[in-house]
Amino acid sequence: MRTRRRLRARILGGLFCAGLVVSGTGAPVNAATTENTVTAASDPGLPGTQTDSPQALDVLDQRDLRPSGSFSWRTTARNVHAYVLGDKIATTHVTFGGRAVNGPDFTGDSQCSPFDNWGTGLASAVGGTRHGVAKEVRIVGVRIMACANTTPQRLVQGLDWVTANAVKPAVAVLNVTAAADPAIDAAALRLIHSGVSLVTDSGTSSSSDSDSTKVSPAHLPEAITVGRTWGDTIEPAITRTGRNVDLFAWFSTMAVGGGSDEYSPTLNSAGLAAGAAALILAGQPAWTPAQVHEALVGNATPGLIRNPSRGAPNLMLHVSP
Repeated sequence: MRTRRRLRARILGGLFCAGLVVSGTGAPVNAATTENTVTAASDPGLPGTQTDSPQALDVLDQRDLRPSGSFSWRTTARNVHAYVLGDKIATTHVTFGGRAVNGPDFTGDSQCSPFDNWGTGLASAVGGTRHGVAKEVRIVGVRIMACANTTPQRLVQGLDWVTANAVKPAVAVLNVTAAADPAIDAAALRLIHSGVSLVTDSGTSSSSDSDSTKVSPAHLPEAITVGRTWGDTIEPAITRTGRNVDLFAWFSTMAVGGGSDEYSPTLNSAGLAAGAAALILAGQPAWTPAQVHEALVGNATPGLIRNPSRGAPNLMLHVSP
């Protein structure tokens, strides 16, 4: 019990990255478009099994949340691109195997370290070789955060860049939310309507509000909105919930730095779901975001959460082995 409380305290201490976005404006920058010249491979990759998988990954292919000691997949999603909106990614980390690149920087900030553990961690949950669901997905970082902060303008710029430059099939993921904002919602819908699936975190609870229907872009029905659990338990102080939440996923281990460092746990539930969406797209590259959304929710496991939230579904992310 003490260990769990210590872990919970560490998690709560780092929630700023998945909380509400501060208001303000961000300096625009010229977006690099070299990634648009990369042609996606047609091969979705081979099935396989990982025997040293972290617990949050281990249980994804289990219907009862009991660790089996391994994680299995049908494809590695090598024909899919994943766009990670957050801070820059430490692309030299061994978990990416040379598959990750950094795209545009919309922060205009050279004072803060450009490489944030949260950006690298989110990307590793999507497609890291040890921590990730989609083992060979091509990862592109889109920097919209600096010093653990962002703005609505940067969110819009990042979403619109992916809309204009995504190599499809593609999924985009972010674990940053903002107070409900029409401009962010419009940018998110432009992205989804362009054919890119959007996976977003449900947001972090505040002391006075835990309603995920009040944050953008998580409240959009078209987005795949993911809440966080610690095992089979929703921690009210850690995740927002509401009728807009599609499913939940366990916290995941993250990769940090440019070498082989790890830190556990963190708030990368959305990253795991984005990796699962990439696996769906690998097998069905012509599917629309609505079809990917339906498949992801339809494959989730019902009834596993001990303390389901009113209005939110009792569904846990599942990846069929």
